[in-house]
Amino acid sequence: MQPGNFLEFLDAAHLSKYVESPYHQRGGIMIVGPPNTLKSTFIEKAFGEYPNSLILSDINVNTLTQIKDDLAAGHYPTIAFPAFEKLYQRHKSTSANVEGYLMALVEEGYSRASFEDQRMAAIKARALIVGAIPYSFYQSNYTRWNQSGFLRRFLWCVLRLKDSEKIMDAIHNWKLIPFNGVSHRIPGSKSISYSLSAQESRSLRAMIREQPSGNSTPYVLLKKIHCALKWKYSGTSHPTLYKKIMDDVSPAFGKEGAIVEL
Repeated sequence: MQPGNFLEFLDAAHLSKYVESPYHQRGGIMIVGPPNTLKSTFIEKAFGEYPNSLILSDINVNTLTQIKDDLAAGHYPTIAFPAFEKLYQRHKSTSANVEGYLMALVEEGYSRASFEDQRMAAIKARALIVGAIPYSFYQSNYTRWNQSGFLRRFLWCVLRLKDSEKIMDAIHNWKLIPFNGVSHRIPGSKSISYSLSAQESRSLRAMIREQPSGNSTPYVLLKKIHCALKWKYSGTSHPTLYKKIMDDVSPAFGKEGAIVEL
């Protein structure tokens, strides 16, 4: 998998909020891999240039409550965590509480905190949640996440580098590893039409056959990502580039993961 294609995939995930759909869930993406797989780098490069995305090192329920109005208003459609495991470096019950709110944000919506009066009217807040997770952390939490329903609400992208020595070589040469730039576009009408054919929809469904069961929300997200990519390259000199991007990224959804070629 080419790094630039994965960046385009993440960029389209941010744009997925504009896709016309009867399904309101936002979904999420978890990037899993061993150390030095550039997981955090992908997040910083994909979302760092968007003023309406939040890249956070940590979060708690109080912070979520404070930004809920902005989330409900759509000011921050994406929240990304370059080190998602940091959310669990506290008491288990506290971490589980935060996890529950994030689960609500990606699917049914976050209405109010548990300590707020439940009789109040509330506008539901939703957001795309993206996190980078070490493989060992993913492995140790897999069973619990499966039981809680956390797994089924996210697309799980497993990555590994083809040649990890290239990172050390880049440091040795005192140069950054070059990444293809992402072409950022925002729809002027704040709307992207649903444009998938039945065949494309079936192909996407097949792509996630090895994802956790009951993965309707990831399927919705993947279809929106595909529409966003299709819109992004329509009218350009490479109108079918979205197909190449999706095909290149698709191994990340399988059990073997994708090999990132630097």
